[in-house]
Order: sequence, then structure tokens, then C-alpha cells
Amino acid sequence: MTASPWRLRAAATAALAAVAVLLALPTPRTAAPAAPAGPLTLTQAWPAARTVNLAATMPDGSRFFPSAVLDPGHLVGTVSTADGNHTDLVELAVADPTHPRILQGYDTAAGTSIDAVTAAGGRIYWMTSTPDDLGRPHTSLYRAEAAGGQPRDLTDDTGRPDYYGTRYDLQVADGRVYWIATRNVDPPTSELRSIAVDGGPVSVRPLDSAYALTAWPWLTSTPPLGQPLVQLNAVTGERRTIAPKPGEQLSCSPTWCRGTTSNATSTVITMRRLDGGGEVRVNTDGEGSATMDVAVLDRFELLAAPLGGPTPTSEGGQRATTSEKLTVYDLKTRRRVAVAVATAEGVHSPWLWWSTGDNETLTWHLLDLTTLK
Repeated sequence: MTASPWRLRAAATAALAAVAVLLALPTPRTAAPAAPAGPLTLTQAWPAARTVNLAATMPDGSRFFPSAVLDPGHLVGTVSTADGNHTDLVELAVADPTHPRILQGYDTAAGTSIDAVTAAGGRIYWMTSTPDDLGRPHTSLYRAEAAGGQPRDLTDDTGRPDYYGTRYDLQVADGRVYWIATRNVDPPTSELRSIAVDGGPVSVRPLDSAYALTAWPWLTSTPPLGQPLVQLNAVTGERRTIAPKPGEQLSCSPTWCRGTTSNATSTVITMRRLDGGGEVRVNTDGEGSATMDVAVLDRFELLAAPLGGPTPTSEGGQRATTSEKLTVYDLKTRRRVAVAVATAEGVHSPWLWWSTGDNETLTWHLLDLTTLK
């Protein structure tokens, strides 16, 4: 049936009215994209995280710097005088930090240095180097009981120890203390040295290349940029070869590899399993690795980004020291967690520490990584 002219005119009129109503309505606004969420804070990510806080400045103006953690109430570290002329290696109780137990002291003017410190089985181990008249360093290995008593000189037969700035530079395993020493410079080769924890003859094992210690029993080579990395099992003799990507610098633990690729404008840090699986970029622009240790506890990669510019002091002035944003990347959950704005940081698994403040307000914060559930 054909619609009447009246019905057609009525429909047209209704349509025009509807258009007029729509034109009169306010123009809908397009929702702005949500700003990307920043990293979680430590308390947001891990409410049960255990931290220990400790004033770093002693009443006489000297300052404490952590080297290892015996337990949540006892630390090992160095105390340097305000003028920097004297340093003591100490065991310190968090409950009474102003009365540390001095394990060894030295004058820095003599060129003496404490190069590696570790703690295991209720004992503290460290290496001290002193230059001779020709400037050649002579190194000794010491041991002290955490419970007290006089330190022992375990050996002076240390070779030429190599230090890579990791917790593995001096390592206790299977009743022995291990370290890496230089054997030859050209071509570079190393030797694995060890001594029983109670002293005795030093075992020297020549190696076919330059190696560093990682989690026992593995050693890792230190290849140039773009070259394969080799891992050697010191017990079984097993070898692993891990190939880098073009232009990549590799550092590997027995389970994870850190790949760093840099150009004139940026640095990209990725983490992947030894077989190449699970690769993920962990840093943002401006961030670098905060420690030489790769994937602490096989889970946490530590990153730091300089804030730039002078740091305010508690007196209202400024100092040249640059603060850093310290971030933990959790390889298990693929989350970035903002830890702190720090003036210094360090790690001796399973503890991470960083400092905040200045002068008399300088404070160390120690985080037990095993509590990050």
C-alpha cells in the first residue's frame, strides 16, 4: 500500500526535528588517554618487605659503609674518619652502632685497601692489600668469628686477586674460600685459588682464559663487546657458550644473561635465560645497571638513573654528589618497583642497601630481598 502524502510530510518533519535536537546537544568530548602508570612503590608491591635503617654518621663524624650482612641485627662494613685518613673494617650491631667491633684498621695514606668482604657460616672473610716500596700490592686473606675473638691471617699466598665488584669476588663453598687471580696478562688467563676455611695450603688451578667467579660452582668469562661468553663448571668441567647479539655486551649468571646495547643516544638492557628464552627489556631511557651482580636471587635486576644536578644538603646548601632513582625489576612478575632516591647503593645477596640524606642525616636502608613475596 502506498503511503499518503500526509504521512510522508509528517515523517520528514519528524526527521528534521530529530536532526535539530541532535545539533543542539553539546559535542561529545573524546576521552584523553590515561597517563601511563608509574612504577609501583616498595610498600605497594611488597607490603611485608623487611627493611633495616641505620644512621651512617658516627658521633665523631666518621661514616659507616656496609659490605655484608651477618643477620638483620649485625653488619660488616668500613668506618672512615671524616678526613678520610683512616679506615676500620668493623662488625656493627644495629642496636648499638656507635660501638662497633674493629676487625682491622689501616691508614689510607699508606695505600692499604680492603678489596673484598664476605660472610658465611658465622664467619667474616676479607682481603687486604698493601703496596710495597715499588707500588706492587701484597694481599692477605683474613678470617674472624662473628661471635668474637681475634682475626686470623689465613694466607698471604693469594696471587694477584681480581675483583669485579660482585658478591662473588670472595666466595665460601664446600668448606673452602675461593677467589680468582690473574695468571697471565697477554694473553689474559686466570687461576682459581682456594684455601680451607680453617687454613692450610692454597690450591691453585690454572684456567685457559680470563674468568670471574659467579654462583658456585660456575665461573664466567669476561668477553669484549660482541664476543661470546663462556661459563665453566669448576666441579664437573662442563662448558657453556652463550652468543651475544650484534653490538651486545653480555654478563651472565648460571641462569640469566644481561645484554647491554648502547649507542650515542640510549642504552638498552635486556634480560634473557641462557637459552635465549624469556627475553625482556628491563630499563627505561637513562637507566643503567646499579650493580655488577646479574639477576640477584635469580629474580631481581637492579637499575639506577641519575637525577642530575647537585643534591641539597641538610643545611640548605648543595653538594656535587648526584642522587639516583633506584629501581628493582622483578623478573618473576615483570614489574618495575621504585625503591628510593639514593645517594649510594650496594648489594650482598640477599640484601640490598642504599643511602639517603646528607651529613648527620645520612642513613642506610637495608632491604631483605627474601621478604619480597
